[in-house]
Amino acid sequence: MSQRERISNVIREYDAQGIHRTATTTDEASAHWLADHVRAAGLEPRLEGYDVHRLDPGECFLELDGRRIEGVPLFDCTYTDVDGVAGQFCTSTSSDEIALVEVERGHLASNLRTLRRESDAVAIVVVTAGRGGTVFTDGDTRGLVLQNAYDFDEPFGPPVLQVSNEVVEWLRERAEAGTRARVVAPAKRTWATAYNVTAELPGSDPKLKPVAVNTPRSGWWEIAAERGSGIACWLEVMRGLVASGSQRRVFFSANSGHELSFSGMVSVLESYPNLITDATWLHFGANIGATTGTRGNIAASTEALQRIAAAELDSVSRPTHYVIGKSDGGEMASVHRRGGRQYLALTNDNAYFHMREDRFSNNINVDLVTEYASACLRIAQRLVAHSPSDT
Repeated sequence: MSQRERISNVIREYDAQGIHRTATTTDEASAHWLADHVRAAGLEPRLEGYDVHRLDPGECFLELDGRRIEGVPLFDCTYTDVDGVAGQFCTSTSSDEIALVEVERGHLASNLRTLRRESDAVAIVVVTAGRGGTVFTDGDTRGLVLQNAYDFDEPFGPPVLQVSNEVVEWLRERAEAGTRARVVAPAKRTWATAYNVTAELPGSDPKLKPVAVNTPRSGWWEIAAERGSGIACWLEVMRGLVASGSQRRVFFSANSGHELSFSGMVSVLESYPNLITDATWLHFGANIGATTGTRGNIAASTEALQRIAAAELDSVSRPTHYVIGKSDGGEMASVHRRGGRQYLALTNDNAYFHMREDRFSNNINVDLVTEYASACLRIAQRLVAHSPSDT
């Protein structure tokens, strides 16, 4: 089987599994599926469980003017009972009513966190822009865009219901009219087990510092491009390093819990604390090879790592933007906060990011993912030959 065929099969299988939310039955089955692929790549997988709350929303909706609009609550807010809360629908978050909030997708996390801490609303209804830089201009992606739970372990603020941006114009009219509304957003937390999939290539020289190759494997929907393409690249790097061999230890981890405060990555770092500062990390982040993407992004912690990445990614047909210094988000930000200073993180943009429309059938460029996988294997081979962390 060719590399392209392997990559296509992995992403297609991952996409077909269903919604990959942390600690669900799909998430657990996907961990076992990935372990089988690790074994086929030549390493012995480990399923490393950790305890995490699974949030199970009930029937959640906004009701106003005789219309019911279904939505999904934030996973780090408070919740209503099954009867919900009622109030005037308006655009002010400082009043004791139900507030309509429109946010740009790129600024959702920071803006919404501040707004929730300061809000006196009994509930908030959030509408998120798609691809466009401003809310609901021509070219935006229409649909429901979900927000990661950055404060999952410390939920706060009023109940927040996320609804599709397809209804924003009608919601604006209702808010301007001060229509009476009701938000119903019940949810319960249940202790569950989530699984990180890990494996190790031992290396022939234990004195050399390790390389760690990481990718998240959980998220809100089927997430073919957001997560499936990173998993495919992760497996190809594993397969390639097994074939070529390595003088140094290579640690592979595919973590659950990405959308829940990166809880899976936190568990990895707690289980393997020496990797934080000893290892050079190669991270496969979101959306690699998304058909709706326009560029690759590399967060490199040092200029030396940026040069290594640029030398190999020049062969990829999609342009690459480089940022040198501290990672602003994701798993490598978790590494950085704990003292890690050697990492490369690859992402792409994606018009269907955090949306159910991110599927294999409409958002995966297999040829482009294959280009990235080949380039990143060469990067990994350079890192195992001479890691910047050795100096």
